[in-house]
Amino acid sequence: MMGDPDALRGGAPGALTGDRLVQVRFKGHRIELFMLAEELVIPIGRHVIVEAERGIDAGILLRCDAGRLIPSGRKEIKRILREATGEEICHLARVRREDEEALRICRQRVESSGLTMRVT
Repeated sequence: MMGDPDALRGGAPGALTGDRLVQVRFKGHRIELFMLAEELVIPIGRHVIVEAERGIDAGILLRCDAGRLIPSGRKEIKRILREATGEEICHLARVRREDEEALRICRQRVESSGLTMRVT
């Protein structure tokens, strides 16, 4: 694929490699930019562990040549540390289910109390 900005340099089919900016999607549809180190070979759509303000966070790697998306004045681009383990992915799924259940209960209580609130 000559001339293709998303062309791959070896690695798994559909993987992004090399030092480049990529987007990672998190819970709540939040998307942020991260640096993918050259030595990492991670297939697109896989869960990744990234540097966060307070430790680490997990999200899903998106395909993007994101260099042109950096807002002016942005200080530091955090890094993707590694692909998430199976145990971490299971933990994320469990937390998501718990969040959905808590949201369902909250909506029921708002409705049963006759409150005019929107719970999101």
